[in-house]
Amino acid sequence: MKTSSLTLTCISALAAGLLLLTSCAAVSDEPAPDIALPSPTTEDLAVSEEKVSPEFFCTEPASQPDLLRGEAVEASLESDQASLAVINYTSCPTESIISWSLAASDMMVSRKSNVLVFLYPLGDFTGDSLQYLSGADFNKHDVVMSLEDQEALLGDIELWLRADGCVDEEFFDPTSNRGDEFAMWRDWVEQGADASTMRFLCPTTKVVAMGITPQMVEEGELELKLFLTHELYHAFQQDLEIEGKCRELSEDRTTANTPWMNEGGAHYFASFITGVVRPDGLVNSGEATEDQRIRMEILREALRVYEDETPELHESGPDKKGAAALLLMIDKGLITHEEIMDGSFFTDCKREFLYPASSPEIQDIRDSWYQIVGTDGRYEFSN
Repeated sequence: MKTSSLTLTCISALAAGLLLLTSCAAVSDEPAPDIALPSPTTEDLAVSEEKVSPEFFCTEPASQPDLLRGEAVEASLESDQASLAVINYTSCPTESIISWSLAASDMMVSRKSNVLVFLYPLGDFTGDSLQYLSGADFNKHDVVMSLEDQEALLGDIELWLRADGCVDEEFFDPTSNRGDEFAMWRDWVEQGADASTMRFLCPTTKVVAMGITPQMVEEGELELKLFLTHELYHAFQQDLEIEGKCRELSEDRTTANTPWMNEGGAHYFASFITGVVRPDGLVNSGEATEDQRIRMEILREALRVYEDETPELHESGPDKKGAAALLLMIDKGLITHEEIMDGSFFTDCKREFLYPASSPEIQDIRDSWYQIVGTDGRYEFSN
């Protein structure tokens, strides 16, 4: 793994001096895509902050934002210039969110995008859903943010975007052809949508939106970290919007590798960098290494989705299914663990060009990824 050299500078996102790192063309007329989240060693992935018990990590979602909201972290990675900013209006510690984000960023072999992460609190699930023209479909929750905080959050986001230079004035005008995207973000906040998505604005500008529910707060620190790092991985993938033949191959969901490889890669990365293992029914840490238990957790989750849904990789649960399929590709020597963890596999559309969907290797993966057996708390491929 190539280790990046990080130069960190915290600055207020509300200050006029927010860094303008990269400028790009105005946002495309095409709808932004909705990318709805083996470790080198445990030491490599360790995060410096002290572990906090789940019940104290986040308090109940509150209307008052974290005092450190709007902190922007500039990351200078060798020859690349990329920024990372967090705007946090939840009661979850901004310091930890920044630390997790930087740990994930530092795993990448290169970074080219400025990334904004914004988080907002939600209340209880109402039983309804919210659907958007972009294809996003989120659950609706009670709104707990005050109108003042809603406007403050949206204002902070707008300020960051204007400083970044990716979008033009029309992006913020709901009556314009390009105003649908920001208007949709506003609706998420105002209507209580549990957004969990990465939005592509420009090749060098991506935005991660996270609506934090009471259930997520109850699940604790590691589940939140898993959620965040999954979406961040999409922001770090460099070939999601390659035009031409790559896009053409990617858009045929029934045959394309893109849906399950992109989602599977994000789940794979998030699983190994967070080490999330649900102990019920799995061998304990004295009987297997941490990496082995993470692998088993990925396979166990994939098996559950397969038994409840279908074997088709692009259908329900492509993240869980895709992570297992990628494990099988690693076992067969088609790709390496490191290529996923450092993001290098997700450059130059390798998912479609290097391994075409019609190739014998991929057909074999599609036909056998679900051949998983669980015995005495151990999960492995049957072959």
